[in-house]
Amino acid sequence: MFVSNPPKDLLRRDVDAPIIKKKFENNYENVTYFGMPGPEMLDVKEWLDYLGFVIAVDNDLSALGVMNMTAASLKILDRVQFLRGDVESILVNWQDEDDEAPLRDSFDVVNLDFVGGIMGFGEDADHDKRVNAIRELLRHQRNETTSFIMFLTIGFREKHMDEYDRKLRHIGHELDKLGLDATPTIEWYFSHPPRHKLKVYVPYIVDEIGRANRFRLDMYKCFYYKGTNDIPMMHFVFDMEYSVENVSPERLGLRALLDCPLFIAHQDHVKACPNHPPPILGASP
Repeated sequence: MFVSNPPKDLLRRDVDAPIIKKKFENNYENVTYFGMPGPEMLDVKEWLDYLGFVIAVDNDLSALGVMNMTAASLKILDRVQFLRGDVESILVNWQDEDDEAPLRDSFDVVNLDFVGGIMGFGEDADHDKRVNAIRELLRHQRNETTSFIMFLTIGFREKHMDEYDRKLRHIGHELDKLGLDATPTIEWYFSHPPRHKLKVYVPYIVDEIGRANRFRLDMYKCFYYKGTNDIPMMHFVFDMEYSVENVSPERLGLRALLDCPLFIAHQDHVKACPNHPPPILGASP
């Protein structure tokens, strides 16, 4: 079962909750949450004042049982749906292991926890399933023209680093075509811990999928923290704004992507990471 810890609690309370509150202002009764709140439904408890309908996902029957009791204690059973199965499969197939479909066609707040990493640590067959799940999520959101907030928490280990390196080289080549020498910046990323590469890789992928589905990445933030058992974790906040006018919204600026600060969440405070790449000089692409 999911176990939270102080840095995660801090992010949930001091970072995520204010973003939801500001995004939807006073229209909270229409806000639908889809996510993986865990048996104690800590997200839902913390954000309850800003949520209307809740769709809670877990693949563990005992966890769902505890979750049901938690919802009853919160007096919200009449506005909660429980889905059983892997969240990736539910998003791709639009139904759970009991052939039950989500009761809402789109969501306003999405919370995904991929402790196994954005690309997982298993066999090649699982390599793309999380990215495909995000792609299917964006497709459903596009069909309903629904802007939304996505919280994405990712555990990682030093595997698939070659994938992150390839994406960084690709970004460097794109900037080179624009007459900007990003070599010192890209080399800086190669020589620093994986969290810095993920800080670039994940928003790049989300922006790419989003633009293909008429979404503009209106805002994003990146946080690093040590999870339970000291597993390194990244927490991302994405404000995905549906574009009515543009079939292909403006892309995320590559220099802004490389320059985006990484924040570190501790037990009782969040601070900017003191290590940052050298700036790319020249006109903004």
